[in-house]
Amino acid sequence: MFRINVNEQMADIFEETDFIFAATNPDVAFAATGPMPPKWATSTWSRSMASPKPLATTERSPIPANLTGNPAVSIPAGLVDGLPVGLQVIGRHHEEQLLLDLARIVERERPWPLVAPSVVEGGLRRHV
Repeated sequence: MFRINVNEQMADIFEETDFIFAATNPDVAFAATGPMPPKWATSTWSRSMASPKPLATTERSPIPANLTGNPAVSIPAGLVDGLPVGLQVIGRHHEEQLLLDLARIVERERPWPLVAPSVVEGGLRRHV
């Protein structure tokens, strides 16, 4: 019943809009070398899905698109404290091409470096 309700709500939203814009990750990025942040949430999503464990903040954002099967893409949106931030864009069912066209336009207008920026720390160069 929960999944049916979410699908119906998403369909209602897409009767009025082409895209949903949301954070790809509701938290700041963690270092590529780890460790993953120990933040866990007891969200209504994890309780309502009878999840065996609370969901990490990094696991919650893609749930609506994953649950409903709507296509989604993450677009680099900028940096916060030198770390990348992504913008998740969710599209209508069977409208993948429109979503990919939008991502391509963003990529052309705001190209993202192909190599991660590096910093020199203690004489060592590392990628962030």
